[in-house]
Amino acid sequence: MGDAAGASDRGLVTLSITARHPTDRAAVLVLHGVIDYRSVADLRAAISAAVGRQPALRVVVLDLEAVTFVDDIGVGTLVVAGRICRDVGINLVARRPSPLVRQLLGMADHTRHGRHARRGRRQNTVNRRSQPAAVDHPG
Repeated sequence: MGDAAGASDRGLVTLSITARHPTDRAAVLVLHGVIDYRSVADLRAAISAAVGRQPALRVVVLDLEAVTFVDDIGVGTLVVAGRICRDVGINLVARRPSPLVRQLLGMADHTRHGRHARRGRRQNTVNRRSQPAAVDHPG
């Protein structure tokens, strides 16, 4: 199936990550739990591993359906990960976020666009569009 990782704080797992690689051009990271200060190192490692494992990779999909909360550190990590992926030609896509997570990511996106729009630049953050056709399959 895939690789699993998780962050722990005295035995409490806050985020589990399962990596799936449906094609050489796409990777899916299925996240379950909370993206917070305790789990962002594991999330960064999982994204880096996916990018490093597949030289032809063009898209990393973060399946956020089972993510219940993202704190400010988690939002920042997703924003930076999206920027780094974009800079190396990889699209980072957030798929199926809960309404709360969608709102948190939207607030971060709105804040970033507003600040850069005043300077005449628009920065992209995590792409929250639905999953691209290249990885459009169940689970």
